[in-house]
Amino acid sequence: MRNQASNGNSKDQILIDAFSLILPKCPWLLDLASKKQIIKDKITAHMKASGIDYIDDRRVIWVERRKFIHSSMNIFRNVDKYDLLRNLNVRYKNESGIDAGGLRREYFSLMGKELFAPEFGLFKVSANQRSIQPNPISNIIPNYLLYFEFAGIILAKAIQDEQLMDLNFTKSFLKHVIGKETAIADLEDFDADLAKNLQWMLENDVEDLCATFTYETEVFDDRITQELHEGGFDTDVTEDNKKDYIKRVCEAKMTKEIERPIQAFLKGFQSILPKDCLTHLSSSELELIIAGAPEIDLNDMKKHATYDGGYTQNTEVIKWLWEVLAEFNQDELAAFLFFVSGTLKVPYGGFKDYPVYISRYHQKDALPVAHTCSWQMELPEYDSKEKLREKVLMVIFEGVDGFYIG
Repeated sequence: MRNQASNGNSKDQILIDAFSLILPKCPWLLDLASKKQIIKDKITAHMKASGIDYIDDRRVIWVERRKFIHSSMNIFRNVDKYDLLRNLNVRYKNESGIDAGGLRREYFSLMGKELFAPEFGLFKVSANQRSIQPNPISNIIPNYLLYFEFAGIILAKAIQDEQLMDLNFTKSFLKHVIGKETAIADLEDFDADLAKNLQWMLENDVEDLCATFTYETEVFDDRITQELHEGGFDTDVTEDNKKDYIKRVCEAKMTKEIERPIQAFLKGFQSILPKDCLTHLSSSELELIIAGAPEIDLNDMKKHATYDGGYTQNTEVIKWLWEVLAEFNQDELAAFLFFVSGTLKVPYGGFKDYPVYISRYHQKDALPVAHTCSWQMELPEYDSKEKLREKVLMVIFEGVDGFYIG
């Protein structure tokens, strides 16, 4: 049973402190409310260490609507650390409105729609058409690294000030933010075919593929083949070195191509939230903190679910699955949806147009496997409801999710 939210009781705090040592390896042991409390405690400690004694100590910023992003950047670039950490009180030049909470909510909402919008150029929509990540060609924007640093500040400020932003990031980018290792499965967000091919290589003999240590990248409308290391064109992929090849391809796609934007983003982000502030979170939980939990109609999900591999709605393990999901709160249901689909949002048309597809996974005691591009979950036929609950909780809060790249 997962621990309920801390209400300030000393026993709860002692329990949270004890769990903090093992949370990075077992993130499913505490619920999201308890983890949010840990974040608040760390933010408060960070603020006090910086000379800020009260959370409600606010910093008024005056923003120009016509130069929304640039005037905001100038404000944040010209304030000291003390001002950066204070909660924001937003005002707009030549407007009479006083920020009683609404202007601040609007400010972060507008930032999500403008600074993080693919049209601005810093971020791009991934192949799944649902999530965003840094754009590999964002360097065509003058001073692009300053914009990424500012984007990191804004996202961290939203978390600190408990403001939601309607943003859906790729799992790999979220893992960079919380300092977690990436996996082949994380590639599915933006290149499902490549993820599938690499997984096949991991599980099969590659000697006859005639592959070399190269990979393709897209620059505007051109596809360019690049070496994964010096001499890659002349290095064949073999059974002995295929894991190194897979690791290098994943690193190239999820890290190397956007390494400088990631570093700039983290510089800004960690100027607000310390590096260890979010390490106890999974990528799905960070997405929940950023965007908030949607209202998920489990009956609608169940009604339109489809099955394969011998499974039907009357198969015992399928019955257990829906019973376990019925016991989940909305945060946990949202994490399950994020695991299966790569998004917290239930698309227009609901599960009737986007049904969850559940197929049989033939490794009986393995964790479930998700394919976010097709909203598919491969579910082993566990021998008890308790084991199913344990495995599902583990995988949606990322205890293990495939071949890691770190």
